[in-house]
Amino acid sequence: PFGFNVTGQIAVTAALAVITLVIYVFSGNKHFWGHILWMPGIPYVFRPLLGIIELIGTLVIKPFSLLVRLFANITAGHTVVMSLV
Repeated sequence: PFGFNVTGQIAVTAALAVITLVIYVFSGNKHFWGHILWMPGIPYVFRPLLGIIELIGTLVIKPFSLLVRLFANITAGHTVVMSLV
């Protein structure tokens, strides 16, 4: 208690989010990227715009969301433990 912890730093959660992003990107097959970039069932007029939005969501928003949620959960856990101590 009241000591330094590694997982309470946002840089650690950022590194974990980047590692998850790399695994997520490189494990995707051609069907995954086909659905991200050129979605079936969508009118051809909207596909380029939706492809850009999906690409930004996959490469930027998901890792950032993971970073924030993981940091908040770790911080909340530490706060609960410290309040119990």
